[in-house]
Amino acid sequence: MIHNIRPYQMFSVAQLGEQGPHILHVKMPGRYENVLLDTFTLLAVNRIVRPSRIFEFGTFRGATALNLANNSGWSTSIYTLDLEELPDAQTEKDLRWATESIAGKRYFGPENGNIIPLRGDSTKRDLSQFNDSVNMVIVDGGHALDVVVSDSRKAFAMINSAVLGCIAWHDYTEPDHPHIEEFLHDLSADRDFIHVEETKWCFWFNRPEVLELLRNAVTEKRL
Repeated sequence: MIHNIRPYQMFSVAQLGEQGPHILHVKMPGRYENVLLDTFTLLAVNRIVRPSRIFEFGTFRGATALNLANNSGWSTSIYTLDLEELPDAQTEKDLRWATESIAGKRYFGPENGNIIPLRGDSTKRDLSQFNDSVNMVIVDGGHALDVVVSDSRKAFAMINSAVLGCIAWHDYTEPDHPHIEEFLHDLSADRDFIHVEETKWCFWFNRPEVLELLRNAVTEKRL
């Protein structure tokens, strides 16, 4: 089943048990990067899960990996996979996105040593070394249906069943990629997914109690 929740519910659960101000360190989004609400929502999930190992399908400009690195513990490892070579630009939009992707590599300097860039086609690369060892997986690479299906299958295999874990799909409800929503709706026949309204994120947690916390979350201010 797909459960729709408001952003404040995710933020409320992220703040449970914490005292004092709730501060996140966020890179201001560029023209083609996630809107701030999407960024804060993912970082709220990061705070809930507190992963020691993150895997990202689709680096693009690198802003997501950078924001996760800036809001995780020093021992958290963030693996981010992108294509070895960019596909040939067929349109002006393709060329712009390719240029943006190349520019993103500047984020991965010595100060972000816990970000480990990987290269290759996610549908062909053997990623079994990550099986049952990752706390948080982000599926935001190729948006063709066969790529989403392949990346999702690998994501489920990566999640460490012994601890709290989460898979995050981006561009859910994106009009240009309706098959992502259709694919997750098919999967929801025997799994519970969480869509945060006003964002393009859909999440799956491997612990049902997280869903109950989110559904019952209350706060004085609703976003």
